[in-house]
Amino acid sequence: MSVTEMVPVITVTMMVLGLGLAAMYYAFRVRDLAHRERIRALDLGLPLPPTVTLRRTGNPFVMPLVLLGAGVAFTVMFLAFGMVEEEPLGFGLLFLFVGLGWLLALRLNRDNRRRAEEQAQEENRLYAETIQRVAGPAAENGGETESPVPRPESEEF
Repeated sequence: MSVTEMVPVITVTMMVLGLGLAAMYYAFRVRDLAHRERIRALDLGLPLPPTVTLRRTGNPFVMPLVLLGAGVAFTVMFLAFGMVEEEPLGFGLLFLFVGLGWLLALRLNRDNRRRAEEQAQEENRLYAETIQRVAGPAAENGGETESPVPRPESEEF
């Protein structure tokens, strides 16, 4: 295999690795920020924020429909090129069936998803009410509250 034939393989490999590293970094940052938020709430004597929240604002059917469309497109393309008996046809059918399975799973889990969203909204509402109750005395004292957690003498740990 020559070097010019290896360029696409190396490019795709580097892109997959780069996206994987970016996803890992993003997940680390999200966990780190959530940890800092919880520590700050403890320092201020506030109740801990809810840990289970659903923040998806997009439509959950977008990705399955994209996979479904890609599967149909690949399958039609391979059929048009006459690759019916070769492995590439399976590639298109793979996308097609993954998209169909995902749509079916979304349909079957619709009630569970609604219940989880309602529970998360209720937890967020209760948390916001608690913050308002606790923040009332803090606003009168210039933002300082007596923390139940003792603070260290110095900020260096």
